[in-house]
Amino acid sequence: TKSISISEQFEASLPLIWADEKAIRQVILNLLSNAVKFTTQGGEITVKVGWTAGGGQYVAIKDNGPGIPEEEIPIVLSAFGQGSIAIKSAEQGTGLGLPLTKAMVEANRARFAIHSSPGEGTLVEVTFPSTRVLAH
Repeated sequence: TKSISISEQFEASLPLIWADEKAIRQVILNLLSNAVKFTTQGGEITVKVGWTAGGGQYVAIKDNGPGIPEEEIPIVLSAFGQGSIAIKSAEQGTGLGLPLTKAMVEANRARFAIHSSPGEGTLVEVTFPSTRVLAH
């Protein structure tokens, strides 16, 4: 209903990673859900999956929504924390999505990072180290 376009850029022939499949599926679902929730009418979301320079793998989800002010990133990553955009737009939620997502990522020995600024959108990266990548 919001006419959001979702594009994907997946590197070919990536081997499996050593992680809890259900948890990582939930991580991706949570991140995509947040991107759709906060991206405005006609916006764009990009999902990228590929290699890191150090031989690990990453998943990156980028939207062109309103973004999160830098000082609010710790708030949205804390339990029950909601940023000003969520409050102003009356988006309903518990404020647990990102903290639980970050915890699931870290429980799978991966790194969770948010890069965002107002008016620029948000990029969330989940990076698995090379030690979590299984051989071909």
